[in-house]
Amino acid sequence: MGPGSTFSVNVTLTNATRIGTCAFNLTYDPQVLKFVGFDILPVGGEYPRFTFTANTSIGFIWMSLYYSTPITVSSSAPLTRLRFNVNSYGISPLSLSSIELLDQYGNTMIYNELDGFFANIIRDVAVNNVVPAFNWLYQTWMDSINVTVANFGNVTESFNVTAWYNSTAIATSPVDSLVPGAQVTVSIPWNTTGVPAGNYIITGTASLVPYETYFNTTNNVYVDGVVQVLNYAEIRDVAITNVTTASYWATSWAYQGAIMNITVSASNIGTVPESFNVMAFCDSNVVGNVSVTLAPGSGVSQLFSLNTTGLAIYVNHTISGQASIVPYEFNTSNNIFMDGNVTIRFLGDVNGDGKVDGRDITLISKAFGAFGPGFLYPGSPPSSNWDIRCDLNADNKIDGRDITLATKNFGKSI
Repeated sequence: MGPGSTFSVNVTLTNATRIGTCAFNLTYDPQVLKFVGFDILPVGGEYPRFTFTANTSIGFIWMSLYYSTPITVSSSAPLTRLRFNVNSYGISPLSLSSIELLDQYGNTMIYNELDGFFANIIRDVAVNNVVPAFNWLYQTWMDSINVTVANFGNVTESFNVTAWYNSTAIATSPVDSLVPGAQVTVSIPWNTTGVPAGNYIITGTASLVPYETYFNTTNNVYVDGVVQVLNYAEIRDVAITNVTTASYWATSWAYQGAIMNITVSASNIGTVPESFNVMAFCDSNVVGNVSVTLAPGSGVSQLFSLNTTGLAIYVNHTISGQASIVPYEFNTSNNIFMDGNVTIRFLGDVNGDGKVDGRDITLISKAFGAFGPGFLYPGSPPSSNWDIRCDLNADNKIDGRDITLATKNFGKSI
């Protein structure tokens, strides 16, 4: 009902026996309502004598009804009808007080009283969702509790939002001037320093706005779930500490079809034993995957073999190592380690210029007959003209077989 509307309410007696006198005071908000009149209603055909006073500035009506013949009401009967005009938009309780019920002998009777209520606006704020940034974290870490609140009423509201772990308040943040139908997410930081390790139920609450108890307060509380706070002394953290590559010829390239070795070094830098997977990658392709178990503070190096047969030539291939994430891992940024780039050449492209031509044959010819280190006997030095790039078949000597391999690819180019 907008301003200027008129309505009436009944003051009703229910389930009463032999009532001689009924008196009451009814208060209302004069900013919202204006009392304009009343009707005395008969009960069982009897009209009572009455006394009456009212004050429209303060907002109260006092009335006393006297029945010559005591009345009995088996179900309910309206005693008087009160009429109001609507002054403005708002909310006004219609509160009964100073009630007096007397029987025919003037004895006080026990009663229950139920107030009335007028509203032409709705006041209802709610918590729609609660989402922690982390569902688990170590002591001293910061979490962020994101509480989404909405205004389901039809007036702009300002109120407070509080995040809780169990029954302990984390922090309170104000929401100012949230318009009807709108919602907003409030991020409340949670410093877990001093919080004992354990599982905690996270809740978001919205403070009640005036008169909200007449509408809906059950949606002012939202329980999200559990956040686990872990003991800082029991850190779980595995890492890849190094990745190296090597072919027979170099660390950064290999001839097409050869095997390139990838060594991935992993460590357990946490405080509890861990079992996890150590993997080697060429670009996004898995080269190998090995399960390891490491005590705190220990490490391991795993060797993987990369067959270069199917790899694209003369492009940069990224070699990396990765450790699978263990439960509640303290730091996951160190689970991946990038070694760098390797390239694959045509077999016989000794100088790495992207083609096999006379320059490569010339280099092989200059190194022809050379032996590599340890060829003659363990620890023997290489020949003075030794050039490992020219040992195409990787047999630690440069001879006709290498010339033949280069000749088969002669003329290839990118």
